[in-house]
Amino acid sequence: MNSNIFKNGDVLLATHREIRKGYHPIVYLSGYSNESFIGAMLTHHSDTARNLKLDSSFFVNRVEFENSFLVLGKFLKSEEWGPFKKINELTPEGLSFVEKILIDKPQETFANYFRRHL
Repeated sequence: MNSNIFKNGDVLLATHREIRKGYHPIVYLSGYSNESFIGAMLTHHSDTARNLKLDSSFFVNRVEFENSFLVLGKFLKSEEWGPFKKINELTPEGLSFVEKILIDKPQETFANYFRRHL
């Protein structure tokens, strides 16, 4: 378990990156348990109403995250996908925006989220 070393708004990559398990960059939102933490998912897929375009100014390293989208869900991210590596972080404005957008979203696995949106 290494997610407890990160802070709210850190952008992470999993070591074990399968298409439905840690593949996309993760915004660390909060701890949850010894087995998982709460995170948001970033993607470059814009072909769905379930993803919201993020302004590159929301990232400390803007260039690397141009054309990034936030998947509109709060996800349980498994510690088994780690160790995790910090690759960027949200600015205070970016973190505030993400938290505001996701405030009423349920905490769930991506599999449950995906099933609900088929």
